Amino acid sequence: MIAIATVPRSGSRYTSLYGFLSGGMVCHEKTPMGRFGRANGLVGYLFVEWPDQPMGTIGREQQLFPSWLVTRRWQQVRHPLRCIASIPTAQRSAMRRMYTRLGIPAAVPIAQAAMLWLEWNQFIETFSEWTYRVEDLRPGTDVADRFRIEMDLPEEPLEIPRDMNTRPHEPLTWEWLQALVGKRLVRDIKELGRHYGYEIEP
Repeated sequence: MIAIATVPRSGSRYTSLYGFLSGGMVCHEKTPMGRFGRANGLVGYLFVEWPDQPMGTIGREQQLFPSWLVTRRWQQVRHPLRCIASIPTAQRSAMRRMYTRLGIPAAVPIAQAAMLWLEWNQFIETFSEWTYRVEDLRPGTDVADRFRIEMDLPEEPLEIPRDMNTRPHEPLTWEWLQALVGKRLVRDIKELGRHYGYEIEP
């Protein structure tokens, strides 16, 4: 089974629906665990495994994920500005545990989200064999073809709405982000975004 790790608010519900409409089952992190054994894959921010902490415990305390089911790991990323702007809308208890785990200090929510986007993605990349952009997971792309083939999904779905899990939040610009977190962090985020293939201004 393939586990796809993400930063929160990186399109995991969209990916789960994509798997379903492709004739398979790609379980979102909030899917009841009883279904995992029948799944083609898993997607969400829970599906990481620290050396001293079992997979699945970052977001849901007392819930141990059967990590022996996972044989391969991928990384799904989302454009930094769009993801960072949306992270503060995620479940607060899970965010607090992730911030604590990474040593992210208390700060305004957008500043914490910026540090999380950078550091969680950097961590995920260390154990992932493939990184793809969620924006490229749509019918007719090379990313979608590889996703379906390696997930063993039988069908190519029709176009899927991108706004299926949109949550209200303020738009974010690089200028506003820099005013909140400083030039150095913005520079590092931009560099990682370009590494993932996003066209980002210098």
